[in-house]
Amino acid sequence: MTKIYLIEKTWIDNMENRNAWGYSYIGFVETEKEAIKIVKEGGKHKKGDCWQINVDVRCGILKEFPNKYRYEEVVNIKDQV
Repeated sequence: MTKIYLIEKTWIDNMENRNAWGYSYIGFVETEKEAIKIVKEGGKHKKGDCWQINVDVRCGILKEFPNKYRYEEVVNIKDQV
């Protein structure tokens, strides 16, 4: 089985009282090196980006401001079909 890397980008809804931010998938890359590059180049959120992120950092729910992108290794099911 081959692995691919799911790339997710942050969504922010500053008007929402619940679920003010999260991640949604935007695509895949074939190597972890590419995934790491996307995450690093995307940068981190800053204090003014989202009120909920600020609260989560201040209260210790998050240790630091999150990346704008993240990746996850997944199995390429194309090999199983």
